[in-house]
Amino acid sequence: MKKIVFVFMVALLALGINEANAQIRVGGGLFYYTEGEQNIGLDLRGIFGVTENIDVAAKIDWFFPKNENDIKSSATGFNGDLHYNFLDRDASFSPYGLAGVNILRVAAKFNGTTISDSFFGINIGAGFEFAITESLNLFVEGKYTVLFEDGLDSPIVISAGVVLPL
Repeated sequence: MKKIVFVFMVALLALGINEANAQIRVGGGLFYYTEGEQNIGLDLRGIFGVTENIDVAAKIDWFFPKNENDIKSSATGFNGDLHYNFLDRDASFSPYGLAGVNILRVAAKFNGTTISDSFFGINIGAGFEFAITESLNLFVEGKYTVLFEDGLDSPIVISAGVVLPL
């Protein structure tokens, strides 16, 4: 796992980050996972423009907690994605492809005992940003997350929300 993170960081540095292309956007919205019983939640994201066509996105997917039969369950997804912008990211409509990594952490609590586990996966998908105003963009994104765990289905994740260019 540490090797994968290291390779990812080296790849980012190799892209040649320069100040002229730096653009930061932050935002959030809602997401829907197609698999599992706990599949709706909040999407929080930060996006950093590395080059004219490449962005790095850090995202947290916080699932709404579920309480059933005295069992409290929770889940959080941590995502690091690279976005390739097919058009100028400053255009009013900006489609992108994405690829990245995902760590899904799940936990359940029953009678004071907590059990938790984490799962690793990769993301591949596409999305777009649409400028509503000069300082507010709408985003819609779909991705397939391949989770490397036997017996755990790999979901399609659909997200929508807003981002604010800083």
